[in-house]
Amino acid sequence: MRLVTLPLSWIYGCAVRLHNPGVSAHQASIPIISVGNIEVGGTGKSPVAQAVCRALQAKGLVPAILSRGYGGRLKGPVRVDLTGHTADMVGDEPMMHARAGFPVFIGGDRRKSAQLAAAQGINVAVLDDGHATKSVAKDLSVLVFRPGFSGRSYLLPAGRLREPLANGLRRADWVIVNGQPTNDDLALLASYDLPCVTGTFRVSPVDEAQHDQPFVLVTGVANPARVMTSAETLGLAVRQHMVFPDHHRFKHADLEAIANQLSVHRGKLLTTAKDAERLPTGILKDAVVLRGQWQPNDPRHFDGLLTQFTERFAAV
Repeated sequence: MRLVTLPLSWIYGCAVRLHNPGVSAHQASIPIISVGNIEVGGTGKSPVAQAVCRALQAKGLVPAILSRGYGGRLKGPVRVDLTGHTADMVGDEPMMHARAGFPVFIGGDRRKSAQLAAAQGINVAVLDDGHATKSVAKDLSVLVFRPGFSGRSYLLPAGRLREPLANGLRRADWVIVNGQPTNDDLALLASYDLPCVTGTFRVSPVDEAQHDQPFVLVTGVANPARVMTSAETLGLAVRQHMVFPDHHRFKHADLEAIANQLSVHRGKLLTTAKDAERLPTGILKDAVVLRGQWQPNDPRHFDGLLTQFTERFAAV
């Protein structure tokens, strides 16, 4: 299979080099932190973006998340409004961020989104999935990986990389690994003199009364296996896992299939915070929605790196 896709990867690589992703001279009026990745498959960047915002809030700053608004029909820039917007309008991840309590602005031109945010009292912006964007210059770039990234060398579609690993690392200021990095991962980062923060997404416990309840897990995310692992870690009895593509828009036939499985297993719906933004409210009535937060394994190291950034701008 890889022999078939390698020529396509070569063509893709040529397009990447011509595009020169992530390089921009368009400076925003407020500091910009990019949280992104260069591989497909769900590295956990959105929870990291929220964690960065929480840390900035703890330092007395007023951050907002800037998102492209993938999957939404509004072009932006616009501030996400939980009372007036839906995932179909602004995307599922922006709705998820807003529901978690963060100001969120969507739009393909992140510099214009930052300008709108600044006009509304925001003094630092966090780009969710911003490593490749060219619409605004980044003042701090954080790359998020899963363990073993140093061994990945193939570009799409033969592999998982959106751009060559070396290109992405050269534009990064530090790296976050969700899980335990390999020795090769750490050696590669050391060769680029990049600090490494490790951490994990911790799902909030559910009511113990739910532990004897059979569940049908429904996911439309990039890494469904990780959600299944989280459910098992919580001690939940998942009888069926229905996997849909990332950002999937649930159709009538999908909802009928879900309802059928709930009936067969006499179970309750279990899903993610991101999927809950795309599922209709009716089917979510008795559902259990998995929520949680990304947490660094060494909070002092994480906070220290972020403090270096905030102090740099405080001195300007």
